[in-house]
Amino acid sequence: MAVNTVETQAPAEEKAKLMITPSPHFRDDINTRKIMLTVATALLPALVMSIFYFGIRALLLTAVCVKEGTPPEIYQKKMAEVAARAKNVLPAFCGLYGACGAAVGCGIFMSVQTGTTPLSRETWGLCNHATAGALEKMADMGGPRCCKRNTFAALAYMKGYLAEKLSVDLEIPNEIKCAYSKFNNECLKEDCPYYDDKKEVAK
Repeated sequence: MAVNTVETQAPAEEKAKLMITPSPHFRDDINTRKIMLTVATALLPALVMSIFYFGIRALLLTAVCVKEGTPPEIYQKKMAEVAARAKNVLPAFCGLYGACGAAVGCGIFMSVQTGTTPLSRETWGLCNHATAGALEKMADMGGPRCCKRNTFAALAYMKGYLAEKLSVDLEIPNEIKCAYSKFNNECLKEDCPYYDDKKEVAK
């Protein structure tokens, strides 16, 4: 009987050593969340450059797609379309054509995000109101041009606009302060709502 007991217990001990775990198979304190954070960190340079080259339209698209959990392949397709349309917004557009590129970028983003075409009925107005609303906010501040100021104004406007029209809440600070005034000889200083006078005094 004692022999039989040993024989029946041996398989149980072997089974206890068998562990089934998802890959990757290595001993570390890393988990899925940390892995995805690493992936996101690795993609940050590409995101920064897309925003640098394609402006607010790329930033808005990325923020909304992240909020809505858009699949990567759909996001890539939308970003490619945003990049293609961005090429039509020429330098000095604000003074030469009467429409700031940041405001036009809001319309481009809204058009791509909603799949709007010139023949659309429901969303056609959304795209044009996005451009018009951002442009009005910029125009009220006056010139001369400042790309940073206009981008801040467009983001501030689109935060409320997207919350109202698409029920998307962008995590944009209610108070935006600009740190680039020293690089712009035409800065409005105290006449700009985003001017950081505290940094100017500290300097």
